[in-house]
Amino acid sequence: KMSKSKGNAVDPLDLLGQVGGDALRWTFLAVDFTEPMRISPTIVQSIGVRFLRTLLNVAAFYLQNARTGAPGWDGRPPTPPGTRPLDPLPMGGDPRGGQRGT
Repeated sequence: KMSKSKGNAVDPLDLLGQVGGDALRWTFLAVDFTEPMRISPTIVQSIGVRFLRTLLNVAAFYLQNARTGAPGWDGRPPTPPGTRPLDPLPMGGDPRGGQRGT
């Protein structure tokens, strides 16, 4: 239980000044708000590190797959709309050559 007289309460303005508004907002978004939580500058920093590690993993995944030559990663710009070949099947067409429903 927190109490100002016992000195174990966290002043939100002091915490805001220490870690910044964005980090504090992200902390409140990242935790389960239905449960009581402890908050301190080190907890806010650890949640920020976890978020940055996720971003680093996404960037590493992108860079690793961008070099493999996998479809869509060949470095060429995408074909602009209107210049791609059309699907050879007409709408409602049957791949065996007839019309559906006949």
